[in-house]
Amino acid sequence: MKILITIIFLLTPNYLFANTNTFNCVFSFSEYINKQQPIGKDIVKLMQWDEIKIFADFSSISKKKWVIDKIYLEKDLKQTLDNIFDNSSENLFNSFSKILYDEKLSGADKQFRKYLLKELGISLSELEQGLKKLSKKEKEQALREFKIEFKRELNLFYKEFGNALDDITINQEQHFKHYINTFEKYGELKVMGNKIEAKTVTDAGMLIENIIDYNQLLKNESKDTVSLKMTFVDGNSALFSSKCFNTTNLIKNKDNNKSNEIETKLRKLKLLYEDELITQEEYDAKRKEILDEM
Repeated sequence: MKILITIIFLLTPNYLFANTNTFNCVFSFSEYINKQQPIGKDIVKLMQWDEIKIFADFSSISKKKWVIDKIYLEKDLKQTLDNIFDNSSENLFNSFSKILYDEKLSGADKQFRKYLLKELGISLSELEQGLKKLSKKEKEQALREFKIEFKRELNLFYKEFGNALDDITINQEQHFKHYINTFEKYGELKVMGNKIEAKTVTDAGMLIENIIDYNQLLKNESKDTVSLKMTFVDGNSALFSSKCFNTTNLIKNKDNNKSNEIETKLRKLKLLYEDELITQEEYDAKRKEILDEM
């Protein structure tokens, strides 16, 4: 018997005897890398694009063994985007107004100005000289045109991506299940000390990369311990910041509390029966009811 147990132990993968750690991460859009016109973190915050979030539940048995349990978005992504665009429109309008009227600029305002300079193909001194020549009436007209142009760009965005947004919102469970299957079958993992690098290529050709700081991730709460980078077929990339929670102890405590609660109920029930306060039939029925909760 001892020999048999030893053989089974040796043939069984080590991870089956390891503790499973469970995690929940919230990924927020933080940056867009584009060779022609990158969108930095300040602009993303100004436009409130960091409200675009991806949620993920996953677990690890070891550094080499990871399982994605669930990925999901906001229930109504399109509504979230509508709210973001409404707020970002106001923020951008205020920043543009400050630039026009030469008011004190915040860090985000300066980033937006830098973005405008690159878009217009002019220097800061050229912009300042041009603004000095504008009358009050011309500046008011520029503000109106800015709002009109923003709405036009927004309409073009929804025209191009509206159906795709509806699809990924309505059918997100199906889409993400397919990605999880792709990760399980074809995902690449590379362990570099306490860092784990994960790469997956989707059917559409998008490269999804994660770098995990394992030691930091094991803490109850951590920030940017799991990076997320999506590189599209055109070479441009979207970066996401993260906030992660180690839910291992929460789940264990919940299970322990449930077990203790059931045990307490059974003890109380037994006392009632022993004190002849309930009949055998009542005891059996209630005992079955409690055990069914397990």
